Amino acid sequence: LFGLMFGDIGHGLVLIIAGLLGVLRYRNKKGKDFINFCWIILYCGIGAVIVGFLYGEFFGMHEIKLFTTVYMHLEPLKIPLLNITLYNPLDNIMSVFKFAVLVGVFHLNLGWFVQFLNYWKQGRKFLGMTDSLIKILMLTGGTILIFTYGFEIYSWLEPPYPILLPLVPGILLIVLKPFGKIFRISYLKNESVGGLIGEGTMETFETLLSIMSNVASYIRLLALALAHISLMVAITAMGNLLQGGGIVNDIINLIGLIFGNMIVMLLEGLLVFINAIRLHFYEFFFKFYQGSGVNYVPFYLDDEYSTIIFKISSIKDVISEEIDKEIESKITHKDIIDAENLVSKKYM
Repeated sequence: LFGLMFGDIGHGLVLIIAGLLGVLRYRNKKGKDFINFCWIILYCGIGAVIVGFLYGEFFGMHEIKLFTTVYMHLEPLKIPLLNITLYNPLDNIMSVFKFAVLVGVFHLNLGWFVQFLNYWKQGRKFLGMTDSLIKILMLTGGTILIFTYGFEIYSWLEPPYPILLPLVPGILLIVLKPFGKIFRISYLKNESVGGLIGEGTMETFETLLSIMSNVASYIRLLALALAHISLMVAITAMGNLLQGGGIVNDIINLIGLIFGNMIVMLLEGLLVFINAIRLHFYEFFFKFYQGSGVNYVPFYLDDEYSTIIFKISSIKDVISEEIDKEIESKITHKDIIDAENLVSKKYM
């Protein structure tokens, strides 16, 4: 998936070299996570090189060229079975669009097939055949219907009635699970027939919506591939404006191409990497992944309730001390006057 969005032989080679250097540099050190990341970068580079040959792209050019020497002209390559070519996606948008959709269909079917294997391994074979395999048939039938007859709904309803390709699996998804009660499947014995029918109906509707949204998500393969190639075309065109002016212009052109490629690889590479991860986690892993580790508990501040505690300070402030002194001085002065009056009355 990364290669389809980042298809360029030159950029792929750079990723392969970077990943390989990272693996060799840190293989004897403690940092397995970083080494695994370097392996991922290397594999992404391999995918980019393979798709780069299909796109006919080498650093934005349609030939493998270093300086003024041309080593190989990149010719269109046809994909077996599909009989289509992805050469120069900017001029071949529909072929790349169809291929992106087919890749999405294959990826989703692969996820459901892994789900089927998990059901089989868990001893839930009936559920695997009436759920995962039926969904594979439903998606495959819908793909054949669209690619063969397009969106001409009237042709769907004419002989040989191709609408049945996705319709029959959808009906089977509703009605097959209740047969588990008849066959006395152990993990369905606590379910009611009505509940299974209702669950199957909702699941069919949900599957239909998820198929449309999930397949649409793979159109990003086309969008990001076109964005990547368009950026390289722009950089190459700007570099060609400086040609034909001597060695100084050649050096400036070379520096501009190097920095332009670096910017595209960093920005576009990050964007493509994030989208590739998203397609794997949300469209692929959600079909079969079951968490069995420690629940993630994010750090948060409890700001729903606040407790205010009023506490009299043991240390008096300046104002309080002045007031106390004034009171004490007045009391002492009054006592002195009273004592003098008492003595005067006694001896005078």
